[in-house]
Amino acid sequence: MWKLTIEDDEGKQTGLPLAHDEYALGRGESNSIRLTDRNVSRRHATLAKNGQGWVIRDLDSYNGTYVNGARVTGEQHLRHGDLVQLGDYRIEIVDEALSSAVTSPTPPPGSRSTAHMPLHTRPNRLVMVVGPTPGAEFPLDGERFTVGRSEDATISINHSSVSRLHAELISLGNGRYEVVDKQSANGVRINGVELKRGLLEAGDALELGDVRLRFVAAGKIFRAGPDGPQGAAPGSYGSVVPAGPSSRSGGTSKVVGILLAVAVLLAIAVVAITRARSSAPAPEPEARPAAPELGGSDGQILDAAQERLQAGDVDTAHRRLQDIAETAPIRETQRFKDLEKQIEERWAEGMFQRVEQAGTKAEKLTLLNEIAKTTSVPAVLREKVAELRR
Repeated sequence: MWKLTIEDDEGKQTGLPLAHDEYALGRGESNSIRLTDRNVSRRHATLAKNGQGWVIRDLDSYNGTYVNGARVTGEQHLRHGDLVQLGDYRIEIVDEALSSAVTSPTPPPGSRSTAHMPLHTRPNRLVMVVGPTPGAEFPLDGERFTVGRSEDATISINHSSVSRLHAELISLGNGRYEVVDKQSANGVRINGVELKRGLLEAGDALELGDVRLRFVAAGKIFRAGPDGPQGAAPGSYGSVVPAGPSSRSGGTSKVVGILLAVAVLLAIAVVAITRARSSAPAPEPEARPAAPELGGSDGQILDAAQERLQAGDVDTAHRRLQDIAETAPIRETQRFKDLEKQIEERWAEGMFQRVEQAGTKAEKLTLLNEIAKTTSVPAVLREKVAELRR
């Protein structure tokens, strides 16, 4: 039998046997698996049985659905042991028939995985975003580390673009590390800037050849976006409220417990874990989920951004969008998504024109880095940055 193990950002785990053929996952109360963290959309994803396995489909969620560190586009087949991430939740899918028959696979050389440690206890670490083993974690729990293709490296990455001894990391204390290029063939880049020696801090992107790693600070959550923020502070989590697919009642946000309901023809394991939040909003209507509440100020900001776009002032429109908080409900509306796409595409195109007109390499790199770190810019345009850096 297949089962899910759902872990929140404090390491609390909930087991859920997959006794039905389809499950809805999201923050709304009508979902059969309710994940109440604000980073999870009301209707985030579906999980459906497909032959002998399972398929997960992202429902155009705002923060995305990830499998083994890679963002899901449309739907993706899941295999035994795959790790799914929705918001701050890590969800492992396991075929119990296989887990009892085989032993756990050996982690990649150099990867002293932290995946089974409670999230809030994990040390500073590098997480592979692009490379041979996306999602692999490399704990930075010492003073000095060598990084390279060699199996003798402290952090061994088996990729042709990585030199045998590519770089060295030296702890400076307070969660900061010095990165030194050890005369590698393809260079070292921090946040897109090529350096022989540089400072690595929480949230920074470290690129070694074609491999991209993200530095995640101790106790932070890794959310694998192409270039987006990868951490969230401990405590910014919600509750996991699994329920049978036919259930419409959900659980309240202030009850912690385990519910077992026995149906007439089939025993259904229903586990509910919730965590109290003093600031939690009232539950949404179940029969007809309410649209996100739009704060007056956020709505006014969006109106102003649209007005500036129509006036041709794209830079101001872009800045106004950045004034809206990442967790604001208005960001889940279709109007916001459509307007953001128009503004950010035009803003990026304008930035690329400035890159062409820039007089020095330093100016060009500054502009390219600005595009690369703006996660609201469509991925295809941010990928263009990497091409122009070459």
